[in-house]
Amino acid sequence: MNFKTIVLTTTLLASSAIALSSPAFATTYAGGGYTVNVDDGEGSSLSYHACDPKGRCLYINRVSSYSSHPERYVWRNQGYRYILTQTSKPNRYRLQVFNPKGKLVLNRLLTNLDYHGGF
Repeated sequence: MNFKTIVLTTTLLASSAIALSSPAFATTYAGGGYTVNVDDGEGSSLSYHACDPKGRCLYINRVSSYSSHPERYVWRNQGYRYILTQTSKPNRYRLQVFNPKGKLVLNRLLTNLDYHGGF
């Protein structure tokens, strides 16, 4: 096998492993080029996996806090806070990211792609 074949095979195998290890109970939110997956399949861990429009991704394995009315998740990583809050519409969520100094650095409206209810 040549080098390109080895790299391609390794990439495909790694991609397959990632796909197979994807959470069974993830909820996907998307908007403005951002995608957020919240894995609620492992008890109260509620992991966060998000990618920006440039394909840069971040994974945080455990939620810092969660409330259900309205639904609100908070994750912390290296001084940053990532907050995902349900709006007045059940399928719409707001993602806000605050830097370590408390400055809002991202404010995006996302749609719950897994929502199948009314409104």
